[in-house]
Amino acid sequence: MKQSTKIIKEVDNLGRFQIPNTLRKTMGFKAFEILVEGDDIILRKQDVEYCIFCEDKKELVKYEGRYVCRKCIEKLNQK
Repeated sequence: MKQSTKIIKEVDNLGRFQIPNTLRKTMGFKAFEILVEGDDIILRKQDVEYCIFCEDKKELVKYEGRYVCRKCIEKLNQK
């Protein structure tokens, strides 16, 4: 069952809004996916650690702040 929390935030003149600190800490937000369904905008918590090429979450190697999986590293080495 989804838990409902009603928080109303205004968008500033640059199109930004702030996710309250208590909500970020409770949910462990580091990154999120933005989905649009009709008139609804949905923020879905997303894992930060995934391969930048195939989005796999296994056997990751961090390179310059981003992650690449071993399979993609092997493919890159073959070229």
